[in-house]
Amino acid sequence: MSRRLRAGLLAVGVLYLIALLAPVLAPYDPAAQLNLAGGRLLPPSLAHPLGTDALSRDLLSRLLFGARLSLAIAGLAVVVAVTLGTAVGLAAGLAGGVLDGILMRSVDAALAIPRVFLLVAILALWEQGGIGALVLVLGLTGWFGTSRLVRAEVLSLRRRDFVLAARALGLPGWRVALRHVLPNAVAPIVVTATLGVGHTILIEAALSFLGIGVRPPLPSWGNMIADGQAYLATSPWQAMAPGLAVVATVMIFGVLGEALRDTMDPRSR
Repeated sequence: MSRRLRAGLLAVGVLYLIALLAPVLAPYDPAAQLNLAGGRLLPPSLAHPLGTDALSRDLLSRLLFGARLSLAIAGLAVVVAVTLGTAVGLAAGLAGGVLDGILMRSVDAALAIPRVFLLVAILALWEQGGIGALVLVLGLTGWFGTSRLVRAEVLSLRRRDFVLAARALGLPGWRVALRHVLPNAVAPIVVTATLGVGHTILIEAALSFLGIGVRPPLPSWGNMIADGQAYLATSPWQAMAPGLAVVATVMIFGVLGEALRDTMDPRSR
C-alpha cells in the first residue's frame, strides 16, 4: 500500500468519524439561536471557534452537522449510481448486439443533457421530496458514466480464457457474470465510486446554495455558504468555513481515488 493511499484512507476515515461523532463534538445545537440581540455575526473566539451566523447560530456546530449530512447524501447517492451503472454496463457488455446498442444509445442521449440542468429541473418540480428525493435524484442521474466504464471493462473480460472456459462448461449467463466477470471489473468501479463521492458532495453543495438541495433549517455546507454570501465583506468567516470544508473534502476524495487507481490498475502509472 502506497503512502498516498494510506494518507487518503486515513483522511477519509477521519472525515467519516467526525461526521459520525458530530452530536458529541458539536458544542451547541446547530439550529439553536443563541442570542439574537448580541450574538449575531460574532468573530471566531473560544466560545465560538468559527464564529456565529446572522441568526446567532454556532458555525462550528453547523459545520459538523453539515459534514454528517453531506457525506451521508453523497455516499448513498453514489451507492445508487454505481449499482445501477454496474448493472447496465454488465448487461450491455455481456449481451452485446441489439440490447447493447439500445442501452448505450440511451446512455449517450442521457449524457447529452447537462446533469446540473437536469437536477435543477427535477428538484424544482419535486419541492417536497426532502433528503430522500435528493439522494434518489443524485443517484439516478449519476450512473451514466459508470455504465460506459463497466461495459468497456466487460467487453475486454468476455474474451478472456477463463470466461470462455466457464461458458464452454455450460454455466448459466448470470453465474458467469457474477462469479467470473464482475469480480474482475471491481477495480474501475471502486475508483469511480471514490471519485464520485467528492463530485457528488460538490454538486449537493451547489444545489443547496441555490436553495433546491438541503433546505433550512437543516445545516448543509451549500446553504451555509449561501447564508454567508451577503456578509463576505464584514463577516467572511461565515462563508469561508463551509467553503474550505467543501474544497478540502473534494480534494481528499480525489487524492484517494487517484491513489486507488494507481494501486489497482498498474497500467495507469
